[in-house]
Amino acid sequence: MSNLIVSAAYAVGGFVGTKALTQAVLGTSNTGYVGYGANLAFAFVGGRLLTMIPGVNKGAGMAFTLGGLIATLARVLTDMTPLGSTLSRYGLGDYEASTWLSPARYVNAANSAEVDIPTALRPQIVAPKGMSGMRGLSGGTYSRGRSTY
Repeated sequence: MSNLIVSAAYAVGGFVGTKALTQAVLGTSNTGYVGYGANLAFAFVGGRLLTMIPGVNKGAGMAFTLGGLIATLARVLTDMTPLGSTLSRYGLGDYEASTWLSPARYVNAANSAEVDIPTALRPQIVAPKGMSGMRGLSGGTYSRGRSTY
């Protein structure tokens, strides 16, 4: 029984890892056949690398690869068949890569999977070259001559 649980954990790792890391590496290029090929490559390479770690048996690598293959198959079915559009109409989609916030708060859960990210975790805007500080925020119209920050 414990062997089954361990194998299932490696399969889940392969499923999630294949999708998330392929997206992280390819970014906007993770579409179509390029994305499918990258998913398959990551599943097989990840499973093989896993078996190279001392103390990890071959079954773990096979389970990881199986999880990656299932993720790729699910992605192909979602992209290439009416199944994907049908499920997305009912609000089901790829939530694994959207956020790691738990529990997630959605902006409009009935119509969208957009996650409301807390202000502290939002990406910061970087000032363009040659600019520093918060230019234009001291003594503006809204501050009545006082420094805003």
